[in-house]
Amino acid sequence: MEILRRALIRLRKKPYILRGPEVKSAAVVRSKSFHGYLNEAKKAVAAASEEYEESLQKGDVMKLRDACEKAWLAALKATDALLEAYGLGPGETCRDRRNKLWKLKGKERAVEGLGLHDRFHARMMLLHLQGFYDGDISP
Repeated sequence: MEILRRALIRLRKKPYILRGPEVKSAAVVRSKSFHGYLNEAKKAVAAASEEYEESLQKGDVMKLRDACEKAWLAALKATDALLEAYGLGPGETCRDRRNKLWKLKGKERAVEGLGLHDRFHARMMLLHLQGFYDGDISP
Protein backbone atom coordinates (compact mmCIF):
# COMPACT_ATOMS: atom_id res chain seq x y z
CA MET A 1 0.00 0.00 0.00
CA GLU A 2 2.95 2.29 0.66
CA ILE A 3 4.06 2.02 -2.96
CA LEU A 4 0.58 3.02 -4.17
CA ARG A 5 0.59 5.98 -1.79
CA ARG A 6 3.96 7.17 -3.12
CA ALA A 7 2.84 6.77 -6.73
CA LEU A 8 -0.32 8.76 -6.02
CA ILE A 9 1.66 11.52 -4.30
CA ARG A 10 3.82 11.83 -7.43
CA LEU A 11 0.70 12.03 -9.56
CA ARG A 12 -0.79 14.83 -7.49
CA LYS A 13 2.29 16.96 -8.05
CA LYS A 14 1.88 17.06 -11.82
CA PRO A 15 -0.94 16.98 -14.35
CA TYR A 16 -2.22 13.54 -15.22
CA ILE A 17 -1.32 12.70 -18.78
CA LEU A 18 -3.76 10.63 -20.80
CA ARG A 19 -2.24 8.77 -23.70
CA GLY A 20 -3.74 6.24 -26.01
CA PRO A 21 -5.26 5.60 -29.42
CA GLU A 22 -8.41 7.52 -28.55
CA VAL A 23 -6.40 10.70 -27.90
CA LYS A 24 -4.51 12.35 -30.75
CA SER A 25 -2.28 14.32 -28.38
CA ALA A 26 -1.54 14.20 -24.66
CA ALA A 27 -4.38 15.68 -22.65
CA VAL A 28 -4.58 16.76 -19.03
CA VAL A 29 -6.98 14.68 -16.99
CA ARG A 30 -8.29 15.89 -13.65
CA SER A 31 -11.45 13.94 -13.21
CA LYS A 32 -13.93 13.93 -10.37
CA SER A 33 -13.72 10.16 -10.30
CA PHE A 34 -9.96 10.26 -9.61
CA HIS A 35 -10.49 12.47 -6.57
CA GLY A 36 -13.53 10.42 -5.54
CA TYR A 37 -11.51 7.18 -5.55
CA LEU A 38 -8.66 8.86 -3.71
CA ASN A 39 -11.02 10.23 -1.03
CA GLU A 40 -12.62 6.81 -0.60
CA ALA A 41 -9.16 5.28 -0.18
CA LYS A 42 -8.25 7.83 2.49
CA LYS A 43 -11.50 7.16 4.38
CA ALA A 44 -10.92 3.41 4.22
CA VAL A 45 -7.36 3.82 5.53
CA ALA A 46 -8.65 5.92 8.43
CA ALA A 47 -11.35 3.35 9.23
CA ALA A 48 -8.84 0.48 9.00
CA SER A 49 -6.44 2.29 11.34
CA GLU A 50 -9.22 2.94 13.85
CA GLU A 51 -10.38 -0.70 13.79
CA TYR A 52 -6.81 -1.92 14.09
CA GLU A 53 -6.22 0.22 17.20
CA GLU A 54 -9.51 -1.00 18.71
CA SER A 55 -8.53 -4.60 18.01
CA LEU A 56 -5.24 -4.09 19.85
CA GLN A 57 -6.92 -2.45 22.85
CA LYS A 58 -9.69 -5.05 23.17
CA GLY A 59 -7.79 -8.07 21.87
CA ASP A 60 -10.66 -8.59 19.41
CA VAL A 61 -9.69 -10.74 16.44
CA MET A 62 -12.92 -9.88 14.60
CA LYS A 63 -12.00 -6.18 14.67
CA LEU A 64 -8.59 -7.11 13.30
CA ARG A 65 -10.22 -9.03 10.45
CA ASP A 66 -12.48 -6.05 9.74
CA ALA A 67 -9.41 -3.78 9.71
CA CYS A 68 -7.82 -6.05 7.10
CA GLU A 69 -10.89 -5.82 4.90
CA LYS A 70 -11.00 -2.02 5.16
CA ALA A 71 -7.29 -1.84 4.33
CA TRP A 72 -7.97 -4.02 1.28
CA LEU A 73 -10.75 -1.64 0.23
CA ALA A 74 -8.26 1.22 0.54
CA ALA A 75 -5.85 -0.63 -1.75
CA LEU A 76 -8.64 -1.19 -4.30
CA LYS A 77 -9.72 2.46 -4.30
CA ALA A 78 -6.14 3.75 -4.46
CA THR A 79 -5.52 1.42 -7.41
CA ASP A 80 -8.68 2.68 -9.10
CA ALA A 81 -7.48 6.26 -8.61
CA LEU A 82 -4.11 5.43 -10.13
CA LEU A 83 -5.70 3.69 -13.11
CA GLU A 84 -8.14 6.56 -13.59
CA ALA A 85 -5.26 9.06 -13.51
CA TYR A 86 -3.58 7.24 -16.39
CA GLY A 87 -6.79 7.03 -18.40
CA LEU A 88 -7.36 3.29 -18.00
CA GLY A 89 -10.53 3.65 -15.95
CA PRO A 90 -11.22 1.91 -12.66
CA GLY A 91 -11.08 -1.84 -12.42
CA GLU A 92 -14.35 -3.73 -12.41
CA THR A 93 -12.88 -6.84 -10.75
CA CYS A 94 -9.59 -7.73 -9.09
CA ARG A 95 -8.55 -9.52 -12.26
CA ASP A 96 -9.38 -6.44 -14.33
CA ARG A 97 -7.31 -4.25 -11.99
CA ARG A 98 -4.33 -6.61 -12.21
CA ASN A 99 -4.58 -6.65 -16.01
CA LYS A 100 -4.75 -2.86 -16.14
CA LEU A 101 -1.76 -2.55 -13.79
CA TRP A 102 0.15 -4.88 -16.12
CA LYS A 103 -0.86 -2.75 -19.10
CA LEU A 104 0.15 0.43 -17.22
CA LYS A 105 3.56 -1.06 -16.49
CA GLY A 106 4.14 -1.56 -20.20
CA LYS A 107 3.04 1.90 -21.22
CA GLU A 108 4.45 4.21 -18.49
CA ARG A 109 8.12 4.30 -17.54
CA ALA A 110 7.34 6.10 -14.27
CA VAL A 111 5.57 3.03 -12.89
CA GLU A 112 7.47 0.32 -14.72
CA GLY A 113 9.88 -0.50 -11.89
CA LEU A 114 7.42 -0.17 -9.02
CA GLY A 115 6.05 -3.71 -9.28
CA LEU A 116 2.47 -2.56 -8.75
CA HIS A 117 0.98 -5.67 -10.33
CA ASP A 118 2.81 -7.95 -7.89
CA ARG A 119 2.23 -5.69 -4.91
CA PHE A 120 -1.48 -5.51 -5.65
CA HIS A 121 -1.70 -9.29 -5.70
CA ALA A 122 0.33 -9.56 -2.47
CA ARG A 123 -2.06 -7.14 -0.69
CA MET A 124 -5.01 -9.17 -1.92
CA MET A 125 -3.51 -12.36 -0.50
CA LEU A 126 -2.46 -10.87 2.84
CA LEU A 127 -5.33 -8.52 3.63
CA HIS A 128 -8.32 -9.99 1.84
CA LEU A 129 -7.75 -13.74 1.78
CA GLN A 130 -5.50 -14.49 4.76
CA GLY A 131 -6.53 -11.57 6.96
CA PHE A 132 -10.26 -11.32 6.41
CA TYR A 133 -11.44 -14.67 5.07
CA ASP A 134 -9.06 -17.11 6.73
CA GLY A 135 -8.44 -15.09 9.90
CA ASP A 136 -4.82 -16.21 9.71
CA ILE A 137 -3.54 -13.04 11.39
CA SER A 138 -2.32 -11.66 14.68
CA PRO A 139 -1.64 -8.13 15.89
